[in-house]
Amino acid sequence: GDRVLVGVAGEVKGLGEAVNHVHSGVGGAGFTPPARCTTPHVSEEQVTEAFLDAVHHLLVSRDQVDELVDKAMRAELDTTDLHIKADQLFARVGAAAEAIDQLISRNARVSKTSPKQRRFAKLTSEHAALLDEYHQLLAQISDLENRQAAYCYYKEQLAILDPASIEFTPYLWHILVDHAEVGTDDTITFTFRDGAKQTQHIGK
Repeated sequence: GDRVLVGVAGEVKGLGEAVNHVHSGVGGAGFTPPARCTTPHVSEEQVTEAFLDAVHHLLVSRDQVDELVDKAMRAELDTTDLHIKADQLFARVGAAAEAIDQLISRNARVSKTSPKQRRFAKLTSEHAALLDEYHQLLAQISDLENRQAAYCYYKEQLAILDPASIEFTPYLWHILVDHAEVGTDDTITFTFRDGAKQTQHIGK
């Protein structure tokens, strides 16, 4: 690839070192790094300077941001349908568990090869699969709700930042940046938490 990931979800410590030592490609057995890394080596100072320029540009143009972008972000992070699906799935998990309990109580002593025993095995397998799906859905909901909270806080903080007095802090990076990438064309592209992108040339 021609881009290297700089930081994800607000990571900023050691950005320069991270970029300077990352090669494009897939690691693993038999992997040989390219003879010449084409990604520019950048320092933390260059990254932070580009970051401040990108934030300044974002702030001075924020009044022009289309409300449709905000609506799209909120729709993407909405968990209403997932909560409904989770409730329905939880009901199925409960129904499967109840069916297992009823089968056990009515057939406490059955041979392991009987149709009822095979029915029991099928029910327990279905229950385990439903429960696993339910837990995965809860994890997905939790992730979206965390991202939703981060996005809402991002919007709040963006509204009170003064373009004339911005100073870099890891806290500011964490609030505003989803991730950033360094390209082979001496640029850094910042992706903010609302999906907005800003590309800056790296200062030399």
